[in-house]
Order: sequence, then C-alpha cells, then structure tokens
Amino acid sequence: MPISVVIADDHPVVLQGLSRFIDDGAKFLVVAAVSNGEEAVAAIDSLRPDLAVLDLRMPVMSALEVLRRLHGRASAPRIVLLTAGGSDAELYDCISAGAAGVVLKEAAAGELLACLSEVAAGGSWLPSDTVRPTLAREEQRRAEWQRLSAQLTNRELQLIPLVLDSRSNKQIAGALGLSEGTVKVHLNSVFRKLQVYSRAELAELARGLIAG
Repeated sequence: MPISVVIADDHPVVLQGLSRFIDDGAKFLVVAAVSNGEEAVAAIDSLRPDLAVLDLRMPVMSALEVLRRLHGRASAPRIVLLTAGGSDAELYDCISAGAAGVVLKEAAAGELLACLSEVAAGGSWLPSDTVRPTLAREEQRRAEWQRLSAQLTNRELQLIPLVLDSRSNKQIAGALGLSEGTVKVHLNSVFRKLQVYSRAELAELARGLIAG
C-alpha cells in the first residue's frame, strides 16, 4: 500500500509540481493538495495521511500553527517542511513542535523523496550542513536572551514589545503613560543590560522570545 501524503503550498505552480512529482503511483499517493494551513488541517483530519508536506510560510495558518494544532493527536501524520529560507527561530520552533524533516525548496528533487522515505520509516531528515547550524545558532540566541533578560525590570519588559512593533519613543510613551524622557532612560537601560546598541540589535536578540 502506498504512503499517503497531504501537500500544502500557497504557490499553485509549486503545488502542482510537487503533487505530480511525489504521486508516483507506487510508493507515494498524494491524497490532497491544498493552498494554506487551515485547508491542510482539514485534509489531515478527514483523510488521515501518513505524511504531510508543508510550506513553512503559508497564509491563514503557518506550518508552525499546523504543527501546534496537531500536537498530541495519535492520528497526526509525520510532518516534512519545505522552506525557501525560513528564519532560525521559525525552523527551531517547527522542529521543537514535531517536524521530522526539513527540505530546502532549491534542493534536488531526489532529496525530497529520500526525506519522505526516511520520515515515513520513522526517522528524521535534518541535514547537518543546513539545519544543524540553524538550530545551534537559535539555541545560542535563546540562551543569551534568557541570561541577559533576567536583569530587566517589569517596566523594561513592557517596553520591549513596543520597540519590536516599530513604535517611536513618543508612541511608546503614550502607550505606557510615561514621558518621552522616561522612555529614553528605560530604553538606554535595556540596551545596556542586553548588551545591544540599537533597536535593530534588540529586535535580533528578542524577536519571538517576548510576548506583546
């Protein structure tokens, strides 16, 4: 019996090409090809495939949101991600949420089939030359954030999401009921404690690690 696969990608040409390539009529059978994460979850719920191949970034519901929605379900398929260049944080979160394989979209077609075979057999496909360095960088960033952010006050922690939202000092002051001068003092303290020198460096360190 062929291995059943659901594919989700919001680019019609890519979706059609993947479907034709994977559905070889022998080892793999594509049971649904959909264009967003919400449709992927619906197809998975109704068809119960062995595998799901998900574009990392999709409209309506991302691959990470799909993984979190499926987490803990006994009938959930094993998930393979396709990415054209996801961030370290995106890949780290998806793998932590249960993705068993990652394939770059520019990889040779044979690599995708090899990945699907390995994942279907219960293994993982996390290439050491691409994914492993990504995970190492993200682990280091998160450890650095945890170490440095322990010094921040509650007020400083309130300020950071507003900085990440690209708000000006004036806008931050209005949101927190502070003067612009006080915001500048707090922001300088945040920079010093986190050992960063600009809003861009702060965003690089804190992005995705602090709730708004």
